[in-house]
Amino acid sequence: MRELLGEKPHLLSKHVSIINVWRVTKGPNEDWPLALCDFRTVRQEDAEVSDVIHRDIVGESMRLYFHPAQRWHFLANQDVTEVTIFRNADTSERNLPVAFHTAFENPYADPDKLRESIEVRLACFYD
Repeated sequence: MRELLGEKPHLLSKHVSIINVWRVTKGPNEDWPLALCDFRTVRQEDAEVSDVIHRDIVGESMRLYFHPAQRWHFLANQDVTEVTIFRNADTSERNLPVAFHTAFENPYADPDKLRESIEVRLACFYD
């Protein structure tokens, strides 16, 4: 969270959730669709903390390793009216589930219709 919030102790001490809102800006989309993993199918040993290194700061992120028991979902031919909302991170001690996500190459996509999308990240602070 420090890489997002900087040195703001009054915010860093709070419970924070990062919520992603994602949609295509031109559709229907077939090219590199967004996929989300069902958190109920992720084993603890499938994930680990990894460093995210930027020019001015080092942060942390969760890395997921594939396991055949994981279930992945995506919106086929997602249109501009369809929005994907998911929890990307959470500082709660309750270890609230987050949605591991990625995009994947669709071999059936029209090569002339490249994905255009937008992502917004919301920082939700709880007292």
